[in-house]
Amino acid sequence: LRNLWLKQGFVAMALTLFHEYYRPAVQNRERALTNSLHLLELLQQASQRHVQPRQLLNWLDEQIRGEGENIEAELRLETDADLLRIQTQHGAKGLEYPVVFIPFASRYRDPLKTGSRKVEVLSYHDRQTLEPVNYLGHDNRIAGLAREEAHAETVRLLYVAVTRAVARCYLCSTPFKDHDKAPLGQVLGYHGGAGLVSALRDLAQGNEDIALSVVEDDSFPVVQGLQTEKNEAPLLAAAFTGHIRRDWWLSSFSALTRNLRHGGITLPDRDEEEPQHHETARQLRFSLPAGAAAGNLLHEIFEHLDFSSPDWQQALQRPLAAFGPLPEGFQRADLVDWLQEVLDTPLSAGLTLSHLQWGQTLRETAFYFPMLNGNAGELGKILAGHRGQDRPVELPATRRLRGMMHGFIDLIFEWQGRYCVADYKSNFLGARLQDYNPQMIENSMQQAFYDLQYLLYSLALHRYLQANLDDYRPDTHFGGVYYLYLRGMSAESDTGVYHRMLSEDLLQQLDTLFGRRAHV
Repeated sequence: LRNLWLKQGFVAMALTLFHEYYRPAVQNRERALTNSLHLLELLQQASQRHVQPRQLLNWLDEQIRGEGENIEAELRLETDADLLRIQTQHGAKGLEYPVVFIPFASRYRDPLKTGSRKVEVLSYHDRQTLEPVNYLGHDNRIAGLAREEAHAETVRLLYVAVTRAVARCYLCSTPFKDHDKAPLGQVLGYHGGAGLVSALRDLAQGNEDIALSVVEDDSFPVVQGLQTEKNEAPLLAAAFTGHIRRDWWLSSFSALTRNLRHGGITLPDRDEEEPQHHETARQLRFSLPAGAAAGNLLHEIFEHLDFSSPDWQQALQRPLAAFGPLPEGFQRADLVDWLQEVLDTPLSAGLTLSHLQWGQTLRETAFYFPMLNGNAGELGKILAGHRGQDRPVELPATRRLRGMMHGFIDLIFEWQGRYCVADYKSNFLGARLQDYNPQMIENSMQQAFYDLQYLLYSLALHRYLQANLDDYRPDTHFGGVYYLYLRGMSAESDTGVYHRMLSEDLLQQLDTLFGRRAHV
């Protein structure tokens, strides 16, 4: 069930659990089924925000304890049979209701008008052949045929509405404009004036199954004016006397490196270099135009791909449909050959992506952690120390780090007891494998601040492991970061893979920077 949840989502797991294992007691089955289905619905809604199983279970635990408001969780009725239901006459066909109210039986709407405008196409059936006819324009004879059919249809719908009632039917009517042309007026066969009440009395007379109740205007009391007490205090809008903090923000890697102010949830990071075309390249990896489109294609494929047993047909279907045609001269098989080579590329001794089972991985994992009282300058000093530089790295963002840090990690995986962060990069560094050597990748990483990105990701994973592994030690359980430059990865070369271990001291510096309590 857990594997089903991780691979196909909460609903697939929940329905399997429900159908195969849930056996409510017979004496309370309807109540139990209603509650259970309602609970699955609430959990499905919450799973859009809490993707991982542990997150959703924590949310459920909070709801059980009564923390947080959830109006949708109010107890539902076992059945809606006793509820008031508003239904169209078309939609009511074939259904039954104990009591039916038809509130506008005498209201007329000209079928050849839409609002105040005449319809341009008149639809009717030929009176000889019964074939449908659509007439564009205006002709009095054809308009009469179309109106006649439309009037007959309203009478049919009135019949449908009346015959839905099992025990009682209320027909509510009043002399609207042209009410004699309304379905009730046509059935009763009167023509304007005061004929409505008279026709209804004639219908009810001598028929014990029909009753008529006439409601006069003076039956409804009208309040002429509200009585107020003298010296009543005037109503005033409440004045806001609080203080809104302007230095609290939802930050991300993109916000820090582009000096953006986020007002909401960030999106997964994608490679957004300017698109380039490499028409002379003989391999798809170098011909695929650089930019966000290629990044989205490759990221979506790897997000849903089972590395150890790839189903390429399934994995490529939706991403390629969104991406569009591959560069001229290349087929889907070329993409499969390239990505299979990526799976088989050694990442470190004895490790390739193809060695990882689905259960050893987490894909596109969202994280949040608090920023209490740090600043971008201090973060720049930590980054400079990590790079081995004496001068602090100047980040585009200069704001105080207060609020929440948010992001998405492409891949988290476990290998031989160690947990690692991995990120896919589709950056174009050149049309040769040797253009993706360690030095070229190092330069690319620093120019794009990817090393800052993986420091943030590593801190998120470090804090998660710290909270969930009883015997957690960074030097034992934290396996570092892997940045995979997909264009340069090859099983026959040591290019395209960037691996960096992070010391416990570095993780502690980051933890202290973001976790430092504000001085009051």
